[in-house]
Amino acid sequence: MTSLTFILGVLPLALGNGASSAGQHAIGTGVTGGMSTAKILAIFTISMFYVKVRRIFAGERGSVGDVLSRTAVLSRGDGGSGDDKESGARQ
Repeated sequence: MTSLTFILGVLPLALGNGASSAGQHAIGTGVTGGMSTAKILAIFTISMFYVKVRRIFAGERGSVGDVLSRTAVLSRGDGGSGDDKESGARQ
């Protein structure tokens, strides 16, 4: 979204005409073309990188239930034993 706004912001430089517009046209065309190309390449490159990483780590994934149970044990802070070390009470 930010890069699209930047591209639209420098579009008057690329399309402008009038006195001393040659320098502005050159800068506007280069910046607009570069940002457009970078935006298109980033969309595909980031997507391909994500798919590649998912395929590499696919063997380490468990089921949703396994992930949730591990998360619940870790979030308790007592290692899942149910012992409350501060009060000595068992939950």
